[in-house]
Amino acid sequence: MICSWIVNVIDPKLHASVAYADTTKSMWENLRKRYATDNTPKVHQLKTAPASCKQEGLEVVEFYSKLMDLWSELDNYTKIPYCTCGKCECKIGERISKMVDEGKAH
Repeated sequence: MICSWIVNVIDPKLHASVAYADTTKSMWENLRKRYATDNTPKVHQLKTAPASCKQEGLEVVEFYSKLMDLWSELDNYTKIPYCTCGKCECKIGERISKMVDEGKAH
């Protein structure tokens, strides 16, 4: 049932690439690998948007909601790395360092 739902909601051009997946998991992984790429320009836009956001006559609640929307969308694009092994063998330091370096570009 889930495989059928995925096939029905994706672009028809992608049907051939997922049609022969044995399981829902393999179908989802195929799509995730294809589309779960970093979107650096979008992240940069989302990081600069709050700085240029102005209240301009909005009520405080509306303005705060606008900022929260920007921050929530940014959270969807940026994930804080965490230790996955519990033994410092997963190179968490390298992943955090990479995240900090990427942040410097913004």
